Amino acid sequence: MNERSSFLWKRKKIKMIPQQIDTTEKPTPSIVKEFEPFFALALKYEGKGVGISQFMNTVSGEVDLTTITLDLREFRRQESANGLIDATPSEAR
Repeated sequence: MNERSSFLWKRKKIKMIPQQIDTTEKPTPSIVKEFEPFFALALKYEGKGVGISQFMNTVSGEVDLTTITLDLREFRRQESANGLIDATPSEAR
């Protein structure tokens, strides 16, 4: 789409200007650095009851959002398969 898209320019008087992408490196916030040991532990157990999802920002190319999911059922299943605990269900809430 060029800067004078016919529909937008004629009907709405809107001029399209390309967005400049900021390519400068931004420092990592200190709280993110504090979570690095936890993230390393999550990576160690990924697929064994731990799920990690990372969502990349298409503009900056950085991972802006990371979720870590801990599956208690899978942890219990693995431990009961190894004979480490009694596989009784947790109390109802």
